[in-house]
Amino acid sequence: MRQENPSPNGFELLVWEQNHLINVSEANAPIDFPMHWHSEVEIIAPMQSDYRLSVGRRVYDLDERDVAFVTPGEIHAISAARNKPSLVLQFPQALLTTLHDFSRSWSLFSIKPVVRHCDEPELARSTLDAMRDIQALRHSGKPFAEARIYARVLDVFAALGEYIMETARGAGDFAPAGENTRKIAEACAHILENCGQPLTLEDMSARMGYSKFYFSRLFKSCTNTSFLSFVTEARMKKAVRLLADKDSGMTDVAMRSGFGSLSTFNRLFKLHKGCTPSEYRRMFINLHDG
Repeated sequence: MRQENPSPNGFELLVWEQNHLINVSEANAPIDFPMHWHSEVEIIAPMQSDYRLSVGRRVYDLDERDVAFVTPGEIHAISAARNKPSLVLQFPQALLTTLHDFSRSWSLFSIKPVVRHCDEPELARSTLDAMRDIQALRHSGKPFAEARIYARVLDVFAALGEYIMETARGAGDFAPAGENTRKIAEACAHILENCGQPLTLEDMSARMGYSKFYFSRLFKSCTNTSFLSFVTEARMKKAVRLLADKDSGMTDVAMRSGFGSLSTFNRLFKLHKGCTPSEYRRMFINLHDG
């Protein structure tokens, strides 16, 4: 895989070599990679302390043995001062979301962007071990090496998903039963599929068969975010996809993404992404027309 320089507005085109769909590489330090984004999932394992990852407006100072997950479309920046490489894994989101387990709960993964070794040593260690296995397999030349790499990627995200769900179950003052968790996953899938339509807490709680107040608490416990925040994030992700079509007007993008007005869309997009929708769109235009 070769990594093209980001466009003037931050879009990074990843060029895949030898038809590989999963890449593992070493990013050599010192690093000062400015704000950029791409359409692939990225896992970063710094082999050093003094490593900084910015995702939107959030800043994470990472140590060696920590692991960070960046979802597609997230504007992020990386900097590291010490002269040690970092292990980086990149692959298309579709490799996971073709599986029902991941497609219905994909948005939950954004609530845990960093796994810290000091807090979750077993999960951080198993993730780093998997990345090292993947690195060794990539250079092994063995038959079906990429299939084994894919299996290890699934291991990583299955473990992370289980951890997020288990943490969510114990986060509130009640522990949702398996049926409750399944219904919240169903609600998340419905939101992701219908985020361009009006969605209210009242309607969704009735659809799931809960009172509004219980559903709100249950949703927060299972996803670690509020119903409104989840809906807004789903609409943001849809808007990003629509912005790739430069023939769609901004008002049309706003309406199709479920925002009530262009002004609301502009305000929330700037708040969440750190740039305007027009600036975000130019990332694609500059890339393809430059």
